[in-house]
This record gives sequence, C-alpha cells and structure tokens, in this order.
Amino acid sequence: MAVIKKLHNVKVREAVLEAHLVKKVRAIGGIAEKAVYLTKAGAADRWCFLPGGRLYLVEVKTEHGRLSAQQKIERDRMLALGFDFNVVWSEAEIDALIERMKAEAQ
Repeated sequence: MAVIKKLHNVKVREAVLEAHLVKKVRAIGGIAEKAVYLTKAGAADRWCFLPGGRLYLVEVKTEHGRLSAQQKIERDRMLALGFDFNVVWSEAEIDALIERMKAEAQ
C-alpha cells in the first residue's frame, strides 16, 4: 500500500512540473503538447513547438525519478536523429531550459 501511495505522489509532482513547463513555453510563444502514444512506450512527455520551426522534446521526472530502459532507448533514437531531447527534474531545470530556448531563438 505504501508503494502505491508513493507512486501516486510522484505522479502528482510530475503533473506540477509539466504544468510549469507548459506555462513557461506558452510565455515565450510556444506550445507544449502532451505526447500520447497508444503503442509507443518511452516517448518524451512533452513536445515543445516554438516559433521558427523549433522542436524540443522534454521528459519530465521528479527529483528522484529515473528514465526507464525504454525511455533511454527512445532518447538515444531521438538524439541520433538530431532532435533536441531534454530531461528535467525540477522547476529550476525547466527555467534553465526555457532560457536556452529563448537564447536560441535570437
């Protein structure tokens, strides 16, 4: 029972981090879409589309979260194709990513 409660709290925290990411991406004129795949495990949580045709793939984890084996495979596939794939573990890391996005827009 404690394990279920802990997993539930982790999901709530990830939801808070995702909401922060969505808000920040919108603030710089972008869209942060939730990636939902029915048959593809390991996809990034959010696909952030920004002006100028820029795409950032973002996996959101809690402070103690870790990538699953499938997420690592998908991350490596996306990086090999040249996509900008990011893993963030906190609001501070999201804010740093947003600053990089803004700098790359100029």
